[in-house]
Amino acid sequence: MDFTPAERPRILLYSHDSYGLGHLRRNLRLAESFSSSCPVTPATLIATGSGQAQSFPLPAGADTLKLPAIRKHPDGTYHARSLGSDLVATLKLRSRILAGAVEGFRPHFILVDHVPAGLLGEMREALTTARRLVPTAKLLVGLRDIIDTPSRVEAEWARDGAEDALKLYDRILVYGDAEFGTTARELDLEQRLPGRVIHTGYLAKPATAPGRDVPNLLVTCGGGGDGQALFRTVAKWLARDASPLPFRVDIVTGPMLSPRRREDLQQRLAKLPHDVHLHTFVPDMDERIARASAIIAMAGYNTTVEILASGRPSLLVPREGPRMEQMLRARMLARRGCCRMARIDDLDARGLAAFTADALSGAIQLTAPPDLNGLSRVCAEMQSLAAAGVPALHSRTGALRDHG
Repeated sequence: MDFTPAERPRILLYSHDSYGLGHLRRNLRLAESFSSSCPVTPATLIATGSGQAQSFPLPAGADTLKLPAIRKHPDGTYHARSLGSDLVATLKLRSRILAGAVEGFRPHFILVDHVPAGLLGEMREALTTARRLVPTAKLLVGLRDIIDTPSRVEAEWARDGAEDALKLYDRILVYGDAEFGTTARELDLEQRLPGRVIHTGYLAKPATAPGRDVPNLLVTCGGGGDGQALFRTVAKWLARDASPLPFRVDIVTGPMLSPRRREDLQQRLAKLPHDVHLHTFVPDMDERIARASAIIAMAGYNTTVEILASGRPSLLVPREGPRMEQMLRARMLARRGCCRMARIDDLDARGLAAFTADALSGAIQLTAPPDLNGLSRVCAEMQSLAAAGVPALHSRTGALRDHG
């Protein structure tokens, strides 16, 4: 690498963030890991399209670069969220901002989340700029354990030029456990790109928060943009009991549940005799999951990983469109005995009551989770790419702990 031992390593993290909070939260978790594990705090620039970027605390040395927002609609199409310009113009603007960030920031590492070429190819200019202006920069892309069905991923990658983009990367990091199954394994990426594909394990922080003295149920749908069906089902179940339940219920809607639906849910819950608390957003979701007695949630990557790290009994109710990601993940983990799962169309008050009774009584016995040591392995892979003698990402003793 081309910086002196005393110089701070510079890391550019990119996530397109067209729907939900998952990509942003994953990059924030990585930034926190870099900050806590490096002897010299890196300068980490997080490029994001999320309007919620300022809702989360930033680790030392990190800052954000806000991209004009793009929204993913339920049918899978994309549109400019707020600006009057059309999608093409917004993508061109985002692409120029990203390339300008590379030119001005001159990162030593670029880590792209989920989309090898960026959303609809918007990272291509930034990647080629990096190769031209910072030839020693190391390029990495991080892929979720499950992206979608293999056929859909192949079609999307062909449309966006992702196959060619993957060839630019020094490492393809798969944030999952190959033994449990990943999209990368199904697509034979290890054979197609030999020596560059690394299964890191899931990106989980160790769960350290103690359990509650009072039994509590946590209900969460991630960002909340498509959580209304689960929230309605939970509210109907809670309304079935006229006597106060012997446990507390915390419902976190997420900031993307519409105000109208949040108000409707609030009115339903206000009539109940139970100890129910409604939250729009909490920045410490991992700690709340660790303190919960039982969890009902959708099956997004970050929420699922936090549940697995906590060792708490959970009922996963996955989204079924426009991607099959959550359904495939929930089925895989349920088969392994790491959770229970139910389709939203099959879920009713009886099923929710049965799960909660089993979870609070200790009747649910969970099997060993998948590999959860992804954060330390990402740091290790980045350090392995750095030239000898560069202190960029050497771990501090004890800063990163294994889950095993």
